Amino acid sequence: MGILQTNEIIVDKIQIMRLLIPYKLFVVLIIVWLSGLPLCAVAQFSIHNQQVDKNVKSAFSAMYNFQFKKANRLVRSSIENDTNNAWYYFTVSNIQLWEIFAGSTDDEFRNDYRENLNQHLHYCDNLLDEKEARFLRIMHYAYMTRLTMDEEEYFAAFKAIRNYYHLLEPTFNDTTYAPYLLIDGLYFYLFGYAYDEYILLRPFLKFYKKGNSKAGLRYLDKAANSPDKIIRTEASYFLMKIWFELEKNPQKAFLYAQLLYHSYPGNFIFNFYYHKIKKAINPNYSPDLKEIRMRVIENSQLNKKQKMHFENLLKNQYPVKTPAN
Repeated sequence: MGILQTNEIIVDKIQIMRLLIPYKLFVVLIIVWLSGLPLCAVAQFSIHNQQVDKNVKSAFSAMYNFQFKKANRLVRSSIENDTNNAWYYFTVSNIQLWEIFAGSTDDEFRNDYRENLNQHLHYCDNLLDEKEARFLRIMHYAYMTRLTMDEEEYFAAFKAIRNYYHLLEPTFNDTTYAPYLLIDGLYFYLFGYAYDEYILLRPFLKFYKKGNSKAGLRYLDKAANSPDKIIRTEASYFLMKIWFELEKNPQKAFLYAQLLYHSYPGNFIFNFYYHKIKKAINPNYSPDLKEIRMRVIENSQLNKKQKMHFENLLKNQYPVKTPAN
């Protein structure tokens, strides 16, 4: 019997979630502080339709540069021409997730995000390729887990996690399909990390396939060295966060922060982490806050709330020092 079979466990579900959340057991599912979920992990997207592949990449490129209006316009145009394609709704989900991280957190926006996630799942049935469909369903439940956890809908979060793991489990034995490599890399690393760092979680982890942090990092490193720019971006972001926030190694994290910073100068989250990690390496480092603020202000693709969000990030990270009397 697994821990996720909550009807068979005589423990209050909310208390379970309150236990698990601080220890990041389900980081691989909710990835609260890892914005953007992975696409795949080798040289090419595994989208059989070349036009769909091209359209998805164009929208992602605009999204990474915080050109949200352009990204939405591109994918909405694709949906108008192909209304039943799950890849396009998956792309919309990614754009909306980035917008949430950029400060779009009002109820109306989140409700629209939830509705799109349901469309994303619904149209998976139209995909002819079984592995593509499985991958997109996995992503649906990963997104839904994060959303329901944020909104403290713990029963819904358990349900999404159970569906996620049920779909993910068969991928562990399939190394031939590109998207599974990055998903499995994250799983092996994060569950291996949870086992190594949190003894109290080990009884829960025995219900899942054993993690392996070193193997997970190898998978992710392979993805980060892919010639495909989007795959490098996804893998590099995960590795930057892992090395900086979990492994506490800012030097290694900075290798990926540099790549992200220079590849997408318009992405203020990449920009923020670049300076944050650089300061962790050299406490005397001081970024040009005026230049950063101007780049935020001059980005016409951001709305007022998003600009204010990044201004608050800067204020929190670099508070104004009050002169001593």
